[in-house]
Amino acid sequence: MPDSTVYTEAARNLLNGRGLIALTAKGELGPMTHYPPLYSSLLALIGLTHLTIEVAARWLQAILFGANVLMVGLTIARYARDSFWLPVLGSFLTLTAPDVAGIHTFALTEPLYLFFALASFILLAVYFDTLNRALLIVSAIATAASFSTRYVGVVLVFTGVAALLSFNGRTVRRRLADAIVFAAIACLPMAIWAIRNHQVAGDATDRALVFHAIKPGQIVSGISTMSSWLLLGKVRGDIRAIGFLIEVVIIAAVVAYLFMRGTRAVKGGGLAVLAPLPADRLVNHDSALQKLPHILSIFILSNLAFLIFAASFIDADTALDDRSLIGVHLAALILVLILAWRLYRSSKVTRTARIGLVMVALILAGSYGLRAARWFERTRRDGQGYASRQWRESETIAKLRLLPAGAPIYSNGYDAIHYLTGQPALYLPEKVIHGTGRANQNYQSELDRMQRDLREHKGVVVYFNTLPERWFLPSESELKTLLPLTEIAKGSDGSIWKVLPEIK
Repeated sequence: MPDSTVYTEAARNLLNGRGLIALTAKGELGPMTHYPPLYSSLLALIGLTHLTIEVAARWLQAILFGANVLMVGLTIARYARDSFWLPVLGSFLTLTAPDVAGIHTFALTEPLYLFFALASFILLAVYFDTLNRALLIVSAIATAASFSTRYVGVVLVFTGVAALLSFNGRTVRRRLADAIVFAAIACLPMAIWAIRNHQVAGDATDRALVFHAIKPGQIVSGISTMSSWLLLGKVRGDIRAIGFLIEVVIIAAVVAYLFMRGTRAVKGGGLAVLAPLPADRLVNHDSALQKLPHILSIFILSNLAFLIFAASFIDADTALDDRSLIGVHLAALILVLILAWRLYRSSKVTRTARIGLVMVALILAGSYGLRAARWFERTRRDGQGYASRQWRESETIAKLRLLPAGAPIYSNGYDAIHYLTGQPALYLPEKVIHGTGRANQNYQSELDRMQRDLREHKGVVVYFNTLPERWFLPSESELKTLLPLTEIAKGSDGSIWKVLPEIK
């Protein structure tokens, strides 16, 4: 995984006293600005125990996996105090969701981000229950930690501020004061990081704000990803889309029903999930975290809006996949379960309906469990990312190791080469600037510069056929058309080329 190589290398350099720097696409070490600092810094801190960075990452992700599963269960348990099986179901679904397990088995920032995000949600909801200012501050600190782990953490800042302004049962002045305190604490570390980035690299986040319309394929990918969270796995696209729409309609109907019931007094002392609550009913023996559904709803909607904004203005290749939507997945999982519990508690449920709910829960758990078992077996057998059998046994990497060291290497997999061999490598010239989605105006001049470098320093071009997602780079056939290349080695996963001598 390309991002993982940057995180681990930056951590290793920090541990060795060189600061948060990593290999860039230009084949040189430079300050890490494209990512926030907390995850790599934490790996370096664990590395002080004399563990390698890779082992430190493995232990950290394993601990965070257990912590996140536990956090989901405890959150549901605190909201639905009289339910035993609902928290168990929530924890089981989190444990067995392939996308959740997947991100916890890579050296990625999402697990740490999720841990602090869940802590922020819980603390903020408890603050609404108790109005204890200390909880507001701790929630802001958790949000700051999440923001310092992933830039998308800005969504958590917006969620907290929106919730404090909308649902805090206090005067407008006090709501505004709470929101300002929360935002100031949550944004302070990232503000310091942005200033550092601007001083060392001249840019706060290594990203440009340029409009590039979101592609239909990205939207289809997002819908396909979200539809797989419930009962639908890898089935035909049209069936999955229809099933997803049905699921959304059902959930929307439940939310609307609960909202309408919330405008009336609920018999038996129950509280509405979505209705505003008077100050004298902030504490209820039946349910805590009364504002949690509001907070989760704001987070889900703002996260989706941010991803669409990012795909349209920040990164043209933003993928609405399992990784980018993992926060939405966990928040939606908690929200759906607690709404189902509220519906169950506030309605007269017949024995038949109760059996039906149990069957749905069992089918859902079975679906997740089977998919998790398949994922585990595949991962155990083949591994993942650059630690997978495919890369560890790469014929192209093996042939590259036999070539003289020191010569320049250009590749569509420069990060894989550096991670697996330790040799620096450079990215091929981008035909399309992947961040903006626009044609690279300097493409031809960069190709000419690469050709001169290869010829003068006896360098090579290494092209992997296992990285089709790098659409913004020229294809192997295009390179052979544009450059006088001759093949010097070939493997099942790629080829190695050199430039022919200039004819005089």
